[in-house]
Amino acid sequence: MRKTVSLALFVLLISAIIYLFVPNFNLFGVNFEKLDLFSDLFLMNQFSSNESNNLNYLSEINGADKNNSDIEENLGEVNNNYLKVYDKDSNFLLKNFFGNLRKLETKDKVDSIQNNVDTDSTVKVRIAFLGDSMIEGDLISQTLRYKLQKTFGGIGVGFIPVTSPVAGFRRSIIQTFSNNWKTFSLITAPSNKFIGLSGYVFNPNYVSKSQLKDSSIKAGLSWVSIQAPDNFYDNLDTFNTIKLYYSQTDSNSYVSFTGEKTRYFNLIGEDIVNELTLLDNESLTNAKLYFHCFSPVNIYGFSIESPSGVFVDNYALRGNSGIPMISLNKDILSGINKYFNYSLIIFEYGLNVTLPETKDLEWYKNQMITVINFFKECFPNTDIVIMSVGDKCYKKGGKYITEPSIPLLVKVQEQIASEAGVAFWNLFEEMGGENSMVKWVNNKPPYANKDYTHFNYAGAEKIGILLYNQIIYHYKKYYSSN
Repeated sequence: MRKTVSLALFVLLISAIIYLFVPNFNLFGVNFEKLDLFSDLFLMNQFSSNESNNLNYLSEINGADKNNSDIEENLGEVNNNYLKVYDKDSNFLLKNFFGNLRKLETKDKVDSIQNNVDTDSTVKVRIAFLGDSMIEGDLISQTLRYKLQKTFGGIGVGFIPVTSPVAGFRRSIIQTFSNNWKTFSLITAPSNKFIGLSGYVFNPNYVSKSQLKDSSIKAGLSWVSIQAPDNFYDNLDTFNTIKLYYSQTDSNSYVSFTGEKTRYFNLIGEDIVNELTLLDNESLTNAKLYFHCFSPVNIYGFSIESPSGVFVDNYALRGNSGIPMISLNKDILSGINKYFNYSLIIFEYGLNVTLPETKDLEWYKNQMITVINFFKECFPNTDIVIMSVGDKCYKKGGKYITEPSIPLLVKVQEQIASEAGVAFWNLFEEMGGENSMVKWVNNKPPYANKDYTHFNYAGAEKIGILLYNQIIYHYKKYYSSN
């Protein structure tokens, strides 16, 4: 037995030496690559849980630290082939979105020429950026927001959830919260019919009626604290307008909102989604809210915005393939859109769908078409863009290569867009196609993490600029031909 173990250890040692020190070589015109005896062992761990349980990349994302106010303006010539915006009948798929952007652009031009002209000062263009861990922490969406707000106006981070598992590394808002919130997500509680567009709903702790009468008592209350970030995008350095979104609740419940002073607001609402303005066109850099409730209430989140401009709402939900979105309550989605009036929805999904050996995605195509059509019903005046997965690599034969299932998934996502009649952005091809993730990881500075799946801050910023460039290219092209 000891001889067997010793022999096995000796073989492993020799194999490791060969793997580490013997390079690939060519003999008589035949390429010989070193065999990675350990790759399958690591791959099993890497992909068995998919991205929903892999938190290692967060520390790498959190590593960069720079002021983004001087963000790069462009990345050279824009290849318009990566964003497909025409359907078979040549009807423009983003005309509602671009039409609303045009209203903002026209408003700004009129305001700058004739300040005394009575124009609509409340023109808003809102984008819902729905996705998985690829956009956690406001990655990609924060860059797109900054660029669009610099071009068309507006300040504020838009929608934020009450709590977040990645609040510690999100840079576009500094957010803390009490630990007595009950959180329900589309992944952990899919049967909860009160879950909002973010894929979450939050219930504050509630107290006795006697305690409720004394607003000075804070013990046991659920709270949320928000602060504008320093040395980041200059469109986020103050809070102009803050709104709260919640369900029906007892009229005795209220919130205390502390900024420069403390104000009290009753939570009164008969609709399935209600809006409460906490700060109205003022200027704050931090605020704290306590929820004084003696019965359950569903809280969806906050919006930080300005009276007009472009707002990009980040709706990241780790582990979401996109398919669970079909179980959302249509009335809640319509209730949210009553206030947000989305001009565009971006779907960024796919990381949770494939393994390297995946060969059939017809089931995914059929279900996602159903999801897209469901959203078109809930948001009838909203344009939609499907954003493909980027490149994703795994280790095979001693080197990282594109997972075989990724090009298949990209093709299927384009088919989904075509059959559902929505726009499609091919991120996979725009970042370089097969094996491009290796280049992004090895770039100096790196654009992606060593999981060969997720972009870091620098890479996410680059992706945000690529998306912005595509939008502006087609926006200008649309109005130059109309």
